[in-house]
Amino acid sequence: MRLFKRNAADIHGENPGVPKRVSKGLRLIVCGTDNVVEIDPTSSFAGCIMIGTRDCPVHGCRVTVGARTLANDCTIVLMEDESELRIGEDCLISAGVRIWCSDSHSVLDGEGRLLNRGRFVRIGRHVWIGLGVLIGKNVSVADDSILGMGAVVTGDCAETSCAYGGNPARLLKRDIRWSKERPMAVIRRSEGGAR
Repeated sequence: MRLFKRNAADIHGENPGVPKRVSKGLRLIVCGTDNVVEIDPTSSFAGCIMIGTRDCPVHGCRVTVGARTLANDCTIVLMEDESELRIGEDCLISAGVRIWCSDSHSVLDGEGRLLNRGRFVRIGRHVWIGLGVLIGKNVSVADDSILGMGAVVTGDCAETSCAYGGNPARLLKRDIRWSKERPMAVIRRSEGGAR
């Protein structure tokens, strides 16, 4: 695991399976016991990961970020015991992305039963999450997908190699693929190097 700076971590609780030092650009807040944060050393993750709060510690949560994933100003929140966020390898996460694996407050039915239990968010391999995307609890995103700028994802994006967008997010286009390569590089290459 990569070396981390201590001053960006706020850890409260026992058995924290979290890095002792936090990478530049990442604020790590973990309150509770037996919580795990694993960020592959080939990944770059900037933003905030919050697991519980001092007034609401949570237990047994897990955040996993796969190899070669790049994230810029992403916020991740887990506020329920045993909730999980899994991000696959080779993902690209744009600025302003917010991922909520659970809600911060309860929604109850007339009998007082909890209606909004959060358990997970699962993001597949090679997913591009566009600027300002919001991802809610209990959502899975298929491999090789694109979540377009400003999308609000409240249900599964289940088909691979598809673009999703809108509020709520819906399938926009099938049979796509994306690359971290800049658009002008693709244009110049397709034009045989012409300017």
